[in-house]
Amino acid sequence: AIRLVVIGGGEKLFVLRKEVDRLGIAGQVILTGEVEREKVYAALHSFDVFVMPSLSEGFCNAAVEGMAAGLPMLCSDIPTLREVVGDVAKYADPRDPSSMSKALIELLREGREGWKERGKKARQRAVERYSVERTAQEYLQAYLAV
Repeated sequence: AIRLVVIGGGEKLFVLRKEVDRLGIAGQVILTGEVEREKVYAALHSFDVFVMPSLSEGFCNAAVEGMAAGLPMLCSDIPTLREVVGDVAKYADPRDPSSMSKALIELLREGREGWKERGKKARQRAVERYSVERTAQEYLQAYLAV
């Protein structure tokens, strides 16, 4: 059985709750609201895939957290996510629900072995590009260059 977990709050949470109720899918959809960081990290390690369906993003820490957890990624095909997540994700048009659902179905059909390989590549990218040590080193280099 497939279950969707939406972590986070925000102004659209009420709208999402109403839509879940309207569709009668409360048993398949969990809307957590705001959650402590530690619980988010624990939850990530219980997921099979990570989906980031944003229309726009700044840097997108959530995507890096998903990669660091070793999850196969499905992301919106927007410049920020292409830059941050790179070639380790499957991409879809966030303005076209059928594009997102088709990409998710393709990802789910890869099964555990496919997810394991994708997740391994995602984690590797997160560690190589976004570790605290690397980020600190890049800040130091930028500071010294100024």
